[in-house]
Amino acid sequence: MLGALLMLTAIFVKTSPQPTPQEFLKPCPDKKCVCSFDKYKRVEVSCSGQNLTSIPLQFPVKTEILDLSGNQLQNLSAGICDHCTELKELDLSDNQLQNISAGIFDNFTELEYLFLDSNQLKNLPQDIFSKNIWLSQLRLDNNQLKDLPEDIFHNNTKLIWLDLSYNQLQNLSAGIFDHCTWLGYLNLQNNQLKDLPQDIFSKNWWLRGL
Repeated sequence: MLGALLMLTAIFVKTSPQPTPQEFLKPCPDKKCVCSFDKYKRVEVSCSGQNLTSIPLQFPVKTEILDLSGNQLQNLSAGICDHCTELKELDLSDNQLQNISAGIFDNFTELEYLFLDSNQLKNLPQDIFSKNIWLSQLRLDNNQLKDLPEDIFHNNTKLIWLDLSYNQLQNLSAGIFDHCTWLGYLNLQNNQLKDLPQDIFSKNWWLRGL
């Protein structure tokens, strides 16, 4: 009886329709976006340079790379591909972003690369990156940031590469990088920093360049 049951189960599994690779690319946004597989077979969606003023509503569920760079996005107040929980890379560079709402990146718990450079950001919510615990590379350069919350990188213990250059930063809190113990590259060029706290890098043992 058990053998027959196992045989029927095996037959059912074998004959059940399996999704084709192309089905993993659905639903793809409108004609301005391209959905494809990269060389590592990850689902990549590129909507770069399409003059978008809002983010498309639908993306493939298995999206791991999302490129929204070079558009005309101004505010991020609604969700970005909220169901894309496997997202590893998000590029929002070269837009006109001025405000980012708290919690906008909370669903991206697997996110490793985040590019927000070349926008018009003036400030960031304190917990904006708190759920992105796997974040390893973050670009915030070429914005208008004047200060950063002291705990903004508190949960980003895997952060290796951080670019804060070409902003208007005037001060940095003493413990702002304390939890970024893997930080190896930090760019603070072309800001308005005059003095830094004496022990600001005391926990960044791997830091090799400023």
